[in-house]
Amino acid sequence: MTRKKVPSDLLLVIGLVLLTNIFVLTPKLNETAIRGILCIPLVLFLPGYSLIVVLFPEKSGLKGIERAALSFGLSIAVVPLIGLSLNYSPWGIKLLPILVSLSVFIFIMCWIAHLIRAKLPETEAFNVNFRETAVSFKAKIKSSPASKIDKILFVVLVLLILLSIATLFYVIITPKEDECFTEFYILGPNGKANNYTTKYVLGESGTVVVGIANHEYRHVNYTLELKLENKSLPLPEKQKHINLDSNGIWKEPITFTPPFQGHNMKLEFLLFNETSESKPYQDLHLWIDVLKKGEHFTEFYVLGPDGKKDNYTAKCALGESETVIVGIANHEYKRVNYTLELKLENKSLPLPEKQKHINLDSNGIWEEPITFTPSFQGHNMKLEFLLFNETSESKPYQDLHLWMDVNKTKTIKAKKD
Repeated sequence: MTRKKVPSDLLLVIGLVLLTNIFVLTPKLNETAIRGILCIPLVLFLPGYSLIVVLFPEKSGLKGIERAALSFGLSIAVVPLIGLSLNYSPWGIKLLPILVSLSVFIFIMCWIAHLIRAKLPETEAFNVNFRETAVSFKAKIKSSPASKIDKILFVVLVLLILLSIATLFYVIITPKEDECFTEFYILGPNGKANNYTTKYVLGESGTVVVGIANHEYRHVNYTLELKLENKSLPLPEKQKHINLDSNGIWKEPITFTPPFQGHNMKLEFLLFNETSESKPYQDLHLWIDVLKKGEHFTEFYVLGPDGKKDNYTAKCALGESETVIVGIANHEYKRVNYTLELKLENKSLPLPEKQKHINLDSNGIWEEPITFTPSFQGHNMKLEFLLFNETSESKPYQDLHLWMDVNKTKTIKAKKD
């Protein structure tokens, strides 16, 4: 018994898979547009086609157009299943595991299809003879008694298909114009964008990590400035003037010494480029406290509903609940029992017991949303937040206030006095 040759359609599928692997894995070649063109059939057609030739090895099984349609449909079903399997594997969903998995799947299906077809009579086994198909297709068009309108419609259909393929290739080949931007960020002591140091001691140095990433697709000369309460702080020359090529990254710890004390002061990081010498191109800031060494204090603050300063509800509706966030940070170097009171026009508003009496250890922080419902209307009324401790039971240790209007209809406005 002679061994049958591998069918031409299976050889073409295997050849396309091997060619795609070469263009994906080979340096220089994987930067060309051909890589994208070859990857489309690898993902959207070949997995389904290789499965179809296993399920329907006979000529009588499916017609050509049905095989093509099912090849696309089954590919859309097979590829996500392979991706899902990779997601729970040690390799994960990455380029190389996906490429290897799809290639192995297609090779196995083609090998099984070849074995099945080898057992079938040659007249019954499905095969694609590309030369005979082209000649037959051409002869059928010439001999067809189709009307002139049918021929025109056929030509239009072929042109539309060719136009669609050309459009797809153009989208793949034409490089996308990416957005130009600069990434500017500050990091905390743990190297992450949180847990920033906000307490500094007068005369002692502090450090913040500042990063710049140039995605402007050109060389850029940046200038960095550091300000505390709008007063410039000195920076070394190499940290003040930063030159970065396209896709260049600069990240360094910035060390500074606050020259004066204060609470809730704005520490600004201002970034300039050639096109923004008078106005910062980007800016970031932190709110910090600078204390004398050994100074004891309590930090007491109010935030808007979104957790930001200067975004308070200044107008609300009568009978509807409103929310602000109140925070207390104990820097008294001892445990303190605080009492919180809320008053509107000197009239006490009820608070839950757990929000009225707050016990904090040294360096403890308490921050919670306070919800209240105005019981009377009025304009420009004083909403007070009064904080007491053991040494100030009759007089507030600290107090904050907002001015607000209570109307029958609700209007939101950001305002703080």
